[in-house]
Amino acid sequence: MHCMQKSSEKYITFIIAKCYTDINREHLLYLENIENVGNIALLNLETQKVTILQKGFSEPEIDWSPDGKWLVFSREDNEFNSDIFLISVKNPRKVYNISRHPDFDGRPIWSPNGRWIAFTSRRNNNDLDIWLAYLQKEDWERPLEEWDGFCKKEKEKKNLKAKGKKKKVRVRIQFSKLYLRCQQLTRWRAEETPLAFSKDSKYLYFASNLDEKGDLYRVSLPKKKITRLTTNHLAPKEMVPMEKGFLILNQKGSFYQWSTSNKAVILPYRIQTEILRPLERKYVFLEAWDWMDRFFYDVHFHGRNWQSVKKKYGLWTSQILHDRDFYHAMNMMLGELNSSHVGLYGPRPKALDVTGVLGIRFHPVSNGFQVDWGLPKSPADHSSSRLYKGDIIRSVEGNTLTGRENFYSLFRNKVNKEVWLQVERKTKIVSSSVKKRPGKNKNLGETSIINIYIRPISPQREQNLLYQNWVERNRKLVSQLSGGKLAYLHIRGMGWANVEQFERELFSEAHNKKGLLIDVRYNGGGWTADYLLAILMVKPHAFTVPRSGGKGYPQGRLPYYKWTLPAITLCNEYSFSNAEIFSHAFKTLKRGLLVGKTTYGGVISTGGTRLLDGSYLRLPFRGWYLHPSGQNMENHGAKPDVVVENPPGEEIAGQDRQLKKAVKLLLSQLN
Repeated sequence: MHCMQKSSEKYITFIIAKCYTDINREHLLYLENIENVGNIALLNLETQKVTILQKGFSEPEIDWSPDGKWLVFSREDNEFNSDIFLISVKNPRKVYNISRHPDFDGRPIWSPNGRWIAFTSRRNNNDLDIWLAYLQKEDWERPLEEWDGFCKKEKEKKNLKAKGKKKKVRVRIQFSKLYLRCQQLTRWRAEETPLAFSKDSKYLYFASNLDEKGDLYRVSLPKKKITRLTTNHLAPKEMVPMEKGFLILNQKGSFYQWSTSNKAVILPYRIQTEILRPLERKYVFLEAWDWMDRFFYDVHFHGRNWQSVKKKYGLWTSQILHDRDFYHAMNMMLGELNSSHVGLYGPRPKALDVTGVLGIRFHPVSNGFQVDWGLPKSPADHSSSRLYKGDIIRSVEGNTLTGRENFYSLFRNKVNKEVWLQVERKTKIVSSSVKKRPGKNKNLGETSIINIYIRPISPQREQNLLYQNWVERNRKLVSQLSGGKLAYLHIRGMGWANVEQFERELFSEAHNKKGLLIDVRYNGGGWTADYLLAILMVKPHAFTVPRSGGKGYPQGRLPYYKWTLPAITLCNEYSFSNAEIFSHAFKTLKRGLLVGKTTYGGVISTGGTRLLDGSYLRLPFRGWYLHPSGQNMENHGAKPDVVVENPPGEEIAGQDRQLKKAVKLLLSQLN
């Protein structure tokens, strides 16, 4: 929701992410960003006075206490760790951390009876489990066997006091070591969110992707008995309590009314809109500029006057008539920041066609296309459909070729589908392994026309095979140049699968080797630099010796397989983002030499948001700086200790000066 607030005769735009009213409808709680993104503000609905209860740089998740006197919220600290906090509305300066854990804790909700706060946490195996905080010590200490009797007595007391009057909940909190009164409710290898209490606080409802698609569950309190309520993959995204059930918005944008009788009824809706494109573009322009104004990590905008940029591009974009030109102009505006990790991406239609590829390089000839090279492990390398250097593809699916066709168009939408080729091949290398199918092979003397049935693969699959071939070539070169003393590992990206592959290959390829070449060239980044460093920065403190055995260290006592021997890292101008953080760290921590070219210089943590027209805006929100110098890594790439250029011509020819230099340097260290 966009709002306007008048200040010093100027209107300042701010965004209310969510609004919350207290139980008495006297106050409105909202998030505003005039001073900081994620400030918690309280509006007195009678006096219109606004009080800032808490300031922060990240958006919190908030819930009122049932009596309207307390707030529970989650918030990230400077280490970007989220915890659960309590504050009194009357005295918001006193903040109580009730979770106190180094792993994520978030999305807190208060039980209607005021006794519990439920929240989600990644404390175990990085799974998003449900936890329950007991606000009163006597509840925490009460045996499960006594809860039924206690609840019955409490209900009788309330009935006696009520006598037709509306029940009032009184929240009592015992803060002493409250963070130790947190109980885990779920222990699944899954994500449990969102959460919602039943009105009587007997049950906590939640969604879980335990079966990968998502359904609704409930857990009884405090006995922790879990019941599955739906089996039709409802996939709840948000749940709003109703009199007897919930209003559910699922992941696909559909609304359901779920009742306690375990019935989920879809609520159909249809919205017709009239879109005025010029006004929509104007709003998207203001929306994108405003998001960047509030979220860009550098308050000085890399030295640019962001207000004057707004005036300049506001005039330009107001005169644009086509979406494509509009997005181009918007990205020009973002380019003024001279920043990585930015961009505005318009809604893109799904690709309807996928072109199949065979895994060959070729050139046209007068009677078709001649094969120059076949990619190992591609369809052209399979025993039943192998294509050799010098083969001429004469026809595809019976269509005779002249060498003037668009070869790739012949394999449109043919991925994983069998395609019939007629190939002219030298008779002496015609293989008996060619698949026998209808249509005779013709012997033309020195050459023969043979029938081959081949299944094209996707371009992405071919790229993966090309990458594997490149890594294998580098690995063989390192082994040859070092006499088998050195191991070579390339890290393609900085995701979790890359960490697992690195650890696996560190053992399979580097075990018993004397040195290690780590290659992060052409690495597009991610988030796992510190996990890789945890493997490489282990300092030996002890060793073990079993009877009749030798020195070692129990692998089961280590979080990861370790490498403590000499190592060198290769980087280049295509090492990006988290790969640059790794390169900087490898050099700064003096783990070994950095060899190659200065990295790209694009290091920012980025998020993003959807805009009104469905476009996606990337938002760089966190800068990275070298310790202890404080130099910004953005626009300052990691400079190698030894700079080596790889000329383009040599690179295409398979030569690699950087790799050869790294081998030479590492061998000299061993000597």
